[in-house]
Formats: sequence, C-alpha cells, structure tokens
Amino acid sequence: MSTKKAQSRRAGPARKAKPRAAASGPPVNKSSVLILKALYSFTSEQQSFGVSEFAAKLGITKNMAFRALGTLLDEGFVVRDATGKRYELGYRVLMFMDAGSEETDIRALCVKYMHILQEISGESVVFSVPMGSNLVTIDGVDQTGRRFLRVNWVPVPLHASPGSRAILSFLHDDEIEEYIRLATPLRRITPTTITDPDKLRAEVRLVRRKGYAIGYEDRVVGSNFVSFPVLDEFGRPHGAITIGGPKERFTKDKMYALIPQLADVMAELNREASLLDASPIFISQQTV
Repeated sequence: MSTKKAQSRRAGPARKAKPRAAASGPPVNKSSVLILKALYSFTSEQQSFGVSEFAAKLGITKNMAFRALGTLLDEGFVVRDATGKRYELGYRVLMFMDAGSEETDIRALCVKYMHILQEISGESVVFSVPMGSNLVTIDGVDQTGRRFLRVNWVPVPLHASPGSRAILSFLHDDEIEEYIRLATPLRRITPTTITDPDKLRAEVRLVRRKGYAIGYEDRVVGSNFVSFPVLDEFGRPHGAITIGGPKERFTKDKMYALIPQLADVMAELNREASLLDASPIFISQQTV
C-alpha cells in the first residue's frame, strides 16, 4: 500500500464547510450608533449629564462616553454648563427644525407680531433664542413681508449683537457676571463690537432702563438694528426680536423715530408671552 493511500484512510472523510449565514443588511457603524444614542439621552426628564452618569446610562466606559460627548461638543450639538463638568444640548440641534415641523408656542406667537413690525418698519424682522452662552436665529420675515423659516445655527455670543444683549440684559445679575467671567476676553466681531466688560455692564443697565438694545454695525457691518426682549411672567427672556437693515435705508433717525411704535407692538406681544414660561438658560463655557 502506498504511503499516500495510508494517509488518506487514516485522515477519514473530509468535513464539509458550514455555509456562512447571509448578511441581514449593511454593516452597522458602531461609532455612529453611539453618537445617536448619546443625543437620544438628552430628554425632558434629564437635560444635562456628567461623564460618569452618561456612561452609566448608555452602559459604556467613561472613556467611550468622554469621546462621544467630545464629538458632539466639537460639532455644537452639546455645550458645557457653567461648571464645565456637565453637558447640555447645544445650539446646533436647531438645525433639525424646518418648515414642516410643529412650531413651539412662543415661536408661533411671535410670527404674527413680526409681520406687524415688518409693516411698520419696512425692514427685516427676526426672532432669536438663547442657546447656552449664544444666540441663534430661528425665524423671521424679510423686508418684503415674506416669512422665511430658517435656523441660523451659526451662534452669536451674548455680548456681540443687539439681539444678544436684549437677552443677556434680562438674565439675573449673577448669570451676567458668570457670562462675562467665562467669555472674557470678549470676542470682537466688527470694529464696533463691545469687548470691554465694564462697557458691557453699562450697556446692560441701559437696555434694562430703555427696554431695547441698539446695534450700530456691531454684528453686521453696514447695518443698524434695534432689538426687544420677549419675556415671560417673571421677566425671564424667551428670546429677542430684532428689526433692522442697511444703514443707508434704516438710518439712525428713522430707527429712533420708529422705536415708540415698535415698542407698543412689543408690549402687546409680551403681554401674551408672559403667559408662557421661558426655558431655563444655562450659561456655558462654550462661546464663539
């Protein structure tokens, strides 16, 4: 008997390979799933997390939780609170709002008044809300009276525009001081942006006394704006409504002449807005 035949008999019959199970779908990107789960975790029941409790909620390691939160932080979907140790939803989540989404009560309330303000001024009118230490624009009416639903997810620091200061001025004094502490040095956007903390404090006192904030090219070069706060029953800001346009058309003289009439409309709006509670504002370390 040849050596090859003897080896063949000792080896026995060849085993058939088990067929591989067919894939049920495309491969799952585990990192993407983790990021989505991280976003889902922020609910009305719990709006902020530390790294440890975030890891426990998702059943992951603290290192994985830190990386997931870091990714969301870099992209603006979460911000740190004033302590720097907890995370909250950030301004960029507003990107998911569109014309087909159900409007919040305060946003829907502001729409009819924005049309009135546009008719009076002949200029664009926008509604902006606070997100952490910034402001974002979420709705508006252009100078022709056409409504535009937009989410300007590019945030504006709470010192750097009249709309921002209309909100900042109606926070508690300790919140304002916390903002100044965290945001200093105050970022300059245009040559006329307020960057001196003492000048900002003086501006806050002025806005509180007059009930509106003025902007001369401090946010957009070549444009003038006036902003009014939208307040709840306790004087806390829902957001701000800003009216303005190119300085050649919306001149200082025209703006000041219109302010009494605009203020009357805003007083009517705030009587209705006072029936709704403003969302809490968490001053965070992340300003832009």
